[in-house]
Amino acid sequence: MLRFHVGANKEKAVRRWSMVVFAILMLFGACNPYEESSTEPTPEPLAIGLFTAQTLWGDAPLQNVLFWQIDAPEGATIHCELDPDGDGDFDVQISDCPTSGEYEVTLEEVGAISVGLRAKVGEEVAEAQETLFVNGIDWAPNLVRVRALPGLVSSVLGEDGAVTLIFNDEAAVPPSALVRSFGMKRPLVSCGG
Repeated sequence: MLRFHVGANKEKAVRRWSMVVFAILMLFGACNPYEESSTEPTPEPLAIGLFTAQTLWGDAPLQNVLFWQIDAPEGATIHCELDPDGDGDFDVQISDCPTSGEYEVTLEEVGAISVGLRAKVGEEVAEAQETLFVNGIDWAPNLVRVRALPGLVSSVLGEDGAVTLIFNDEAAVPPSALVRSFGMKRPLVSCGG
């Protein structure tokens, strides 16, 4: 048990105890005033802070721009590799890659496409991916678009969900083979209006 006795000379007691505490700290390695402190900053690790696209979805062919932000040690030369079509091959090589960059790409294939970026500084490697969704519609060969019908004046959606097409003349009504009721009780086409 340690006993502290502070007598009339407080200053001496405080000085003595601070020396004891200092000696204990030095003994256990907690404090060494003679050791030089390291002032060199530790280098930042290579990382891809951002990798994305101008738009994450759209219709094929999807014209897009890939963007990136790379965190690298100051003054480091970065080598980038891009997989811009999602096939798993990093076929676009960018030596002396900028930390902030962009790359234009056109995606023809329909579906979910995982584009990728790989950044290298020496032996250090960082990778990132982004999934883009490319939409496609295969129209039937005999499809008739309603707004493309000549003589169509308007269309009305009924309370029962039936759509009534109104034409300006009976001669403008499409042949009956193209107009189907889909099980609805009332006609889809009316003339006049």
